[in-house]
Amino acid sequence: MGFNSETFLLFWIVRVTVFISFILTGYWISYKKKGSQSYWKGVTPLILLYSFAEGLRWNRGTDYFNNYIELTTGKGFSDLSEPLYSLWISTFHNMNIPYWMAFLFYSLILIVSFLSLVKRFPKIASITLPVFFVISSMQSENLIRQYFALSLVIFALVAYFDKRYYLMALLIIISEGIHFSALVPVIFVLISVLLAKFYTPGKPVIPAILFVLIYFLWDASYFSTVMDPILKLIPETDTKMDGYVQSETWFTAEGSMSMLTGSTYAGRSLGKALLQMPTYLFIVIEGYYATKKIPFLRICYWCAYIAILLDITRADIQAYLRFFHWIAFMIPLVVGTIYTELHLNKSIKTISILFLFVYYVWGLMLSNLFVIDPYGYDFIWDR
Repeated sequence: MGFNSETFLLFWIVRVTVFISFILTGYWISYKKKGSQSYWKGVTPLILLYSFAEGLRWNRGTDYFNNYIELTTGKGFSDLSEPLYSLWISTFHNMNIPYWMAFLFYSLILIVSFLSLVKRFPKIASITLPVFFVISSMQSENLIRQYFALSLVIFALVAYFDKRYYLMALLIIISEGIHFSALVPVIFVLISVLLAKFYTPGKPVIPAILFVLIYFLWDASYFSTVMDPILKLIPETDTKMDGYVQSETWFTAEGSMSMLTGSTYAGRSLGKALLQMPTYLFIVIEGYYATKKIPFLRICYWCAYIAILLDITRADIQAYLRFFHWIAFMIPLVVGTIYTELHLNKSIKTISILFLFVYYVWGLMLSNLFVIDPYGYDFIWDR
């Protein structure tokens, strides 16, 4: 796939436009006057822009082509370990709908689910929405089916917040029928619920110390010691999942993406550490105080904390990258709460925003301006 400067330019015009729309929409949600335009009318332009910008892409990301083949042939998984996804694929194919409509739907349901969650906490939207975009936009193009299922998990969280527990259970079941590993965020959320209920010390000393120790002392090779006995307890099921859980290469340093490509993982650079460590430590400490009086956001805090620990330990091992992105959307919720619930010192606020901007906006989005993506920058009209 050759480089096309016009396609590259259009891609970045669209991406930056969408990012600005997230900022403007977030600001409108946070500061809109009572009696002004209704929430869903106000966010509709963002929903449409995001859905079309992401949904009309072509062959970007590792899983796109496989999803394209499934949608155009109507063939999902033969072992029916994820029956609802197979049903979705066959139904979509039988209805003779253009394949790109499915990708548009995946993008639509993701943004609507997250906006449904943000609607419950409108004050945090001005920070939360743009951070969500930079955290999710890259991997939502790669982990397509995972993010499809994740949208339903987010809707389940909304149902939990609204105390609609039967709907929550149904959405969780549906999400696992689409992607079996949707069980992962459910487990993490359950752990977070227990932590939020039973672990409420006055200060985040233990979470902060644990974070610092793991940051400096953890090595990816330790995953072998941790995961080997766990994997041996999981029985074979003769399903697609066996290819993952029965293979240590998915959960240990042997499964690093660099090793699979015949290269060497360089480890965490000093530059990244100087940005990542203070940024995450700030979220760990200030996020604890910010969410302390809001029960549901306290659950989000612990999920975000687990996501942060996964991010600093995962190296380039595939399984933990996927685990991280199952709950990474919780981090923007905590970041937004910090700046709305706490009265931060002006200097601390300025420096922390600078670190957050450089780490997230520059590190996850704008720095890619100088890297040629091997999957290209095509939209469906570039096929």
